[in-house]
Order: sequence, then C-alpha cells, then structure tokens
Amino acid sequence: MTCGRQAKRPGFGFRQRLRLMIGRETLALLGVRMEVHSDDAGFLDEFAMLFGGRQALREQERASFSVQLETESAKTGYGELQVFGDGLSEPARFLVGFSSPTVPLRLLDHSEPGWTALGLGDDPAPIFLFSNTKCFFRRVPRWRRIVSHFLFLRMLRLRKDALFFHAASIAIAGRGWLLFGPKGTGKSTTALALAARGHGFLGDETACYLPSSGELLPFRRPVGIKPGPQSAPVREALARLRPSPDEDGLVRVPIERLLPVAPAQAVPLASLFFLSGFGPRPELCQIRAGREELSCLQPIASTLVSGQATQRVFEMIRMVGSLACYRLLAGDPDETARLLEKGVESR
Repeated sequence: MTCGRQAKRPGFGFRQRLRLMIGRETLALLGVRMEVHSDDAGFLDEFAMLFGGRQALREQERASFSVQLETESAKTGYGELQVFGDGLSEPARFLVGFSSPTVPLRLLDHSEPGWTALGLGDDPAPIFLFSNTKCFFRRVPRWRRIVSHFLFLRMLRLRKDALFFHAASIAIAGRGWLLFGPKGTGKSTTALALAARGHGFLGDETACYLPSSGELLPFRRPVGIKPGPQSAPVREALARLRPSPDEDGLVRVPIERLLPVAPAQAVPLASLFFLSGFGPRPELCQIRAGREELSCLQPIASTLVSGQATQRVFEMIRMVGSLACYRLLAGDPDETARLLEKGVESR
C-alpha cells in the first residue's frame, strides 16, 4: 500500500488545496498560535471541546505554526495531516514518546522505505504513518480526539520555558497551589470545590509552571467532570446545565458556565499537594518531600523531550525542595475545601 500516492489529490498544490478546506480557524493556547485548515468542521469543534483555544490570544505570542488536515482525499481509510513551522523533525519519535498504559503506542514494522508506522495496542494496522512532513492517520471512530491530542502536545512543546504537569491548579490569596495524584484521587473535584468557594481556578487537567519566575500560569481548558462526588455548587450547576457525557461518561464544561469565576491571572507557586484518593473524612498533613513526591509529579512528556530533559529534571527537583508540600486524603469535596483553607492558613 503506497499511502502517500493514494492520499494525494493529483493536480492540486498546497495553496490550491487550502481553498477547498471547509474550516479555517486560529486556535491559541498559552501564547502558541495554531492556524488550522480542515475539510472536517467537526475536528475544530473537538479540539476546542478538549483544550479550548478559541478565546483571543491574551498574552504575547510566543510561537506559531499552521496545520492542514484532509479527510476527503483519503481513499484508503486514512486522512492526511501536515504541520508547517513548528520545527519538529521526528514527529513519529515524538509521538511514540507519549506511549502509556492508557494509550499504548508502538513502532510497527513497515515494508515501504521512508515510512514510519505507529500502532495502537495489539491492532496490527497502523494508526499513524509518517514520511518527512506528512502524517497519515487512520480514520478510526475517535480519530478527531487522537489527532487533537497530537497537535495539543506539539503546541505545548513550543513553550520551552515552561514545565507542564498532569495536575490541577488553584490560586488562594494570591498564591498558587498544584494538586497532583493518579486518576480518580480528587484533583479536579478538589480544585472545583475550592473554586466554588471563591478561590481562583487556574485549571483542572494541565498545569503550566515557569521555573524562571516561579509563576503558575492559568490554563483553563474546559473542565472534565467524571461521575462521582462533587461540591454542592458544582452539583447544582450540572443539574441546571445538563451537559451530555461523552462515551467515557465524562462531561466537559467551560468553567465560566459552571461557576462564577473571576478572570485567571498568573500567581507565584507556593504549595504542592499530593493526593492519595478518597476516605471517609479528609486528612491533611505537611510533609518533607523527597524522591517519592518527585516521582508523583507526572510531567507531560513534551516537557522532557524538548532537548532539555536534564535541565527540566533539576528544575523539578528545585521546585519540590523549595515549596511547602502536603499529603492530602480527600473526603467530601466541600469538607475537603474547608480543611485546606484552614490547614494551610494555620501553617
């Protein structure tokens, strides 16, 4: 199968093909601008639903690149993605670096010279095919979500001054807090409970920290809410809005629709919280952080594949060693929020 030749539309150059695109939109996250030309309008909606980006660029532009995405020209079950201007020379190696138990990417043997194939799990058919600047993606049922994540990670990669974490972030009395923990330990639930009490909501899934200034930047993606305990104001808002869950049972709502929140601003990072799940009552204790806490930071892989991995590790060590650190067992979300307010203020 020669996917490159079959996916091309003969006689059309890049600029001519752009004019055939259904959707053209500029999305911006954390000062990185991405101009997308797509023949699939649903793709732009999917990206914005997952990561936002449709608000006006609110800070100085740090980087920009463009994307061309085509599905109509793909006659073999693959769509074509081309990215221009982000300087990523080995996109296949970059993407396979994000392999995890939940997204098990792996390199596949591919007979055609000049092509690199990536598979997902035990599926023998490639999910991605790469050749130079071109990327072909198989149009599986969730292809929009998969391609959106790939482009999102490429956007984060361009903020080489920042550390990104799988963490929730909150601002209390002008100081930033980061909440770390595996899935299901209450990061988003606790951050939303604090936001419902009037504290600054910075983000619930992806946190951005600038080591040079010690600042925590706001990154308000649409909030992802799983079934389970929630603070009373969040439950009331969900009952009012009635958002539809996705196939995983997750609902996504912009925080501004969910709660009356003020515009988010950068704050100095002051405290780290390591969550260990839910118990009958919330428990909080201050700890002296060490290797165990360092291993719980969950940096997004683009933070460590930018060519500065050693520097990034030292920046994380300094962060853990210089900030107040706490171990938190969450309980009822509202009770947990009250405990955090009192417990940290008393120290």
